[in-house]
Amino acid sequence: MVRNTLLLAALAVTSVSFADDFGGGTGGAIPDATVDHVTPGLISSTITPSTGGMMVTMFNSVTVFGLNHTWGGDVQISLTNGSNTVNLVHRIGSANTGFNNFGDSSNYGSDGTTGLTGRDYTFVNSGGSDLLAAFVAAGSTVGVAAGTYNRSEHAFATAPGNTGLDFTVFTGVAADSDWTLEVHDWGGGDTGSFSGWQFNADVVPEPGSMAALVIGLGALAARRRNRK
Repeated sequence: MVRNTLLLAALAVTSVSFADDFGGGTGGAIPDATVDHVTPGLISSTITPSTGGMMVTMFNSVTVFGLNHTWGGDVQISLTNGSNTVNLVHRIGSANTGFNNFGDSSNYGSDGTTGLTGRDYTFVNSGGSDLLAAFVAAGSTVGVAAGTYNRSEHAFATAPGNTGLDFTVFTGVAADSDWTLEVHDWGGGDTGSFSGWQFNADVVPEPGSMAALVIGLGALAARRRNRK
């Protein structure tokens, strides 16, 4: 009876997913482009969680903390795990006729043109606000408000860096793997920074971890029964 109860409890616990934040991603200055539209500046930051063997069942969001950058249309932000890269935003407001357009001139961060204070931006597959609409409404010296926005690709379908992928590609991935955020600046003359980042995902124990737990509890129950 004890053994069955323990096994049922283990199965119940390991079959329920829960959402969690995985943070600690570092930030820094976003280097300026070397050659407009060709050689972007790049900063990358990697999070490798330690969850004891969790698997992603639903990838929910990425939050970039303290992001500021004049002329936000220069900026591309992406997340990579393994061979899959998903764009959070890619040169918002840039024309759909090529890759030689600087995009929207509004800023990430506070209002103004210099000395911007960073704001927090969360990117989701759906259910958030329209980032392009927020940029268009902001104007050239008004910072886009902090908030949750739908992720987007570059308007030019074959633009460098477009992948056509969304967060669903991370379903089934081990949470205890390398998650790398990259921030590119594709246009010279405007710079910025961010203070850090995190992602949120629903996770469950990986099948191997579940099996080990069930076997361990079964052995414990058997030992308890033999000692009676």
